[in-house]
Amino acid sequence: MGLYYWYSSIMGYLKRADVKRWLEEISEGTLRRVGIKEGQVLLDFGCGMGYYTIPSARIVGREGRVYAIDKDKDCLDRIRKIAREEGLNNIDFINTAAEVRLPLRDESIDVVLLYDVLHFYYFTRDKRSRLLKEIYKVSTKGALISVYPKPMKLHEIKKKKEKADFLLKGELILTVIHDNSLIKDNLLNFKKVSDFDL
Repeated sequence: MGLYYWYSSIMGYLKRADVKRWLEEISEGTLRRVGIKEGQVLLDFGCGMGYYTIPSARIVGREGRVYAIDKDKDCLDRIRKIAREEGLNNIDFINTAAEVRLPLRDESIDVVLLYDVLHFYYFTRDKRSRLLKEIYKVSTKGALISVYPKPMKLHEIKKKKEKADFLLKGELILTVIHDNSLIKDNLLNFKKVSDFDL
């Protein structure tokens, strides 16, 4: 028991240190490289603990807006508390109750973050297809759809997104936060395809 307790304590400390470093030093640089800019309207779908929501809200600023969507009300409450402490008034919180319908206006979103949410654990194939249709509907022409494909394989994500009328724009290798740990990994950026892009 002693070794397990020691290992758990050390890992917990390291993960907390990684989260702190991500939020204070790394996140905004990573998200700016992804393509997030001041004044944009952003959807963080499956926002979880807010590790991408909070820095995105800082970047888009007062002229922008962030929609934090998750099925876990406790996570949304935690993000709301952090946003209040940081004076971030540009985040709207939406509890989806695991629905695949986005309660947003058509063509109202400039950037969509789909980080660690598209895999089979959360969505059946049918629900994933419906979600991509909803994202297409709420995204502006030329919108940036950024995907962190964990744990799916890159080729699976590329194929599914292109079927949903999103064109692969670029693949980035950046420092991200995953399972409360900092890692270098792939992010895929897609663009919403319009008839003019074909």
